[in-house]
Amino acid sequence: MSGEQITYTLTYSNTNPGSQAFNVRLYDFLPAGAQLVSTNPAAASYSEGVLLFTAPSIGPGTANQDITVRVNVLAGYNQLYNHTLIVADSVTPTHASLLTNVTQQPGGQLQLTKSGPLYSLRNGQLVYTLRCETLVT
Repeated sequence: MSGEQITYTLTYSNTNPGSQAFNVRLYDFLPAGAQLVSTNPAAASYSEGVLLFTAPSIGPGTANQDITVRVNVLAGYNQLYNHTLIVADSVTPTHASLLTNVTQQPGGQLQLTKSGPLYSLRNGQLVYTLRCETLVT
């Protein structure tokens, strides 16, 4: 749905024991139909739908590195096909792709109920209780 936000996380690490990856660059190619809202940490650059994240080095045993990306999904896009590429000096580049189906969360409806006494005295005062609930459809 237009303007609806989704958040995804990119996680990377060095899984090669005894080696150090230098000048690490992670490229996230935003899918068609996605409009960037924010990233955490901030991207080193963003141009023409490509986010670039950098790290000076990642050693073996270094904890996973997480990048959170938040995007708006534009109207008419029910699927997002995301590509990511990670490269480092003297290391074979690695890429990943993911096709994500985007579905609208069920909308809610308001239900109003009114309750009160079944009988009243003539010229008496009636007190009603109104209850409003959101129903998920």
